[in-house]
This record gives sequence, structure tokens and C-alpha cells, in this order.
Amino acid sequence: MNKSILIIILFCNSLLIPSLFGGLLQNTFEGVRPMGMGNAFIALSDDANAVWYNPAGLSDIEGVHLNVFNFILGVDSKDTLDRIGNAIFKGDSANLVREGKEFIRFNFMPNIVAPHFGISLFSQTKGTFDTSDLTNQGLDVHAHHDQGAIAGGAVSISDYFSVGASVRAFYRAGVDLTLTPAEIIAQYGANAANLIDDIYTELSSQAGHGYAFGLNAGIKLKIPLPTKNRFRPYFYLAATAEDIGNTTFKAIGSQLPPKSVKQSFNFGGAIVYPFAKNWKWNLTTDIKHALEPTDFIRQFHLGTELRHSIFGIRAGANQGYLTYGFSFEFPPHTKIHFSSYGVELGNKRWEKEQRTYLLQLNIGFNPI
Repeated sequence: MNKSILIIILFCNSLLIPSLFGGLLQNTFEGVRPMGMGNAFIALSDDANAVWYNPAGLSDIEGVHLNVFNFILGVDSKDTLDRIGNAIFKGDSANLVREGKEFIRFNFMPNIVAPHFGISLFSQTKGTFDTSDLTNQGLDVHAHHDQGAIAGGAVSISDYFSVGASVRAFYRAGVDLTLTPAEIIAQYGANAANLIDDIYTELSSQAGHGYAFGLNAGIKLKIPLPTKNRFRPYFYLAATAEDIGNTTFKAIGSQLPPKSVKQSFNFGGAIVYPFAKNWKWNLTTDIKHALEPTDFIRQFHLGTELRHSIFGIRAGANQGYLTYGFSFEFPPHTKIHFSSYGVELGNKRWEKEQRTYLLQLNIGFNPI
């Protein structure tokens, strides 16, 4: 594997690791539409994202949706996008990693969802670098490439309660690397000016390769609210367990396995108010990684969405930072979603925001 490709794999990343990266608390999967509404989606879970967020929500899917071309691109800036393009198309890997905060994400995820069932293939690359203050804060890298499949199913116990589960099988190549200033000095000497140039070598030695099976489960409770409107609003309560029993990788050959994905528990609530034909207003809130000892602001997610059958606008708060997004849907085959959100890279709340931009193009069919 040449240097350019490996840096891109390590500089980028998968979607599937709920661990701390410096001060960053990550989630199993971050859909573009959910991120626009603060990543609060567990109780709503009413589209293909339900396979990842809460498989119990598959019971609320209407019709069959076959998404043949489902592509997501995420970057923190146009500069990062330009450098990735230069590395891929011009072989300029020397300038791929630079000092500062960087984020890049690629997804290709064809899927099919139907009432009570969903399945998706995925090739996912996602990476976060923080080399903005090597002297005082050190180096943080979280970078993986995943390939595999996820399938989920839901059972309706009644008209108002459903349970679901999803399982994914995937291969991962990647690395999680944190170096303190003292470790940087010990490894690279008092003058660490060449550290950026040496990151490729360090990541190559730390990279893990392996495969794993991950299990998620969820429940969803639907409560009708009183109204005089002919369109009935509902209140939803939900809970999920992700990576049940921890998702542990089995190494391939003599190589080291990637870091295990820890089990997490999440809770959500939502109000869905269909106030006119083809119009809905959604208000959502989640508490993710609820049992982990971390700042509540990072666990709390809040979002709202005004949705029509052909477009939607949304806003929210993720880890204490503003999120926003919009979408256009052209039935029966094309959907475009855009979202922007902030995450905390520091060790304190509102210390070091990283702003990220996501664009999703989904072309498919609704045969039934």
C-alpha cells in the first residue's frame, strides 16, 4: 500500500467507534439528517438511519425504499478538501497532514429499508486530527476505514410499542493515537518541528487490522397526544444499547487488532406533530453515553425539524454547539441533505470547537 493511500485511510476514518478522542466523545454513527438536528434521533428514527440509531424505529417505516447510490462527504474546510483531492489525484501526500484541526469523511452506503427491516452495505472512511498545539496539548488522532454490512429488524408488540436489533459485520483498518507533549519530546526530541512529517511513520506502526461483529438493540414507545386537529401528534420515548458486550476485533494474521468499541447506553424522546397534509414538526432530544463519566453537555443533544414531503429545515445543539441543516427530496428517487455541526475537541466544555460540514446525495427508488 503506497504512502498516499495509507495516509488517506488513517487520516480519514470509519463511523463506528464510541470512544474519547482527546476531549471528543464520538457516537456509533452520525447521519447527515440527524446531525442537522443536534444528532438527537433515537426516538424519531423514521428513515434509513434507524438501522444505526434505533432499529426499533424500523417498525415505523412506510413503504419499501431502495437507495442504490448513497454517498456522504464531510470536511472541516475547503482547504482540507483541496488537499485530499491533491493527494488522491496528484499524488501530493507530503502536504496532506498539516498543523491544525482537521476532519474528513467518506461514505458509500447502498441500502434497502422496508417496514420492520433494513440492510445496508457500507464502506466508511472518517478521520479527525488535532495537531494544533503539539507543545502544550500534544497530538490526537482518530482514524479508521471500515467495510462491511449491517442488518436490522423490528417487531411491533402493539400499535404503540416496538423492539428491534441490528448486527453488523465489518473489517477495520485504523488507529487511535494520543501523545502528550512529554511523549512527543521523548520520541522526537526537544525540537519536534519535524513531527508532522513523521506522523505517517508513527501511524503506520500503530495501525491495527481486524474484523468484528457488533450488536445493537433498541425499544420505542409511541404515545398519542390529545388534540382537536385531525392530524394526531405523538410523543415517543426510546432507549438503545450499542455494541452490546463491547465490540472486540479479531486480528488478521500477525497484526495488532484495532481498539475495541465500548458498550454504550442512550435515551431519547421526541414529539412528532403532523399539523397539515405533507407537513410535520419534530422536536427531539437524546442523552448519549448516559452511564459514562463525562460532561453532561457532551451527552445532551437537542433538535428540531420542520419537514415537508419535498424539503426540510432543521437546527439543534450537539455537545453544546449549534447545528443546522436542510434537505431537498425529489420523489421518487433523489434526496440531498446538508448539515453542519460543532464538536468539542478540548478537555473542557466550549474550549475547542471543530466545525464540520456534511453533504449527502442519495439516489434510489421507492418501488412499493
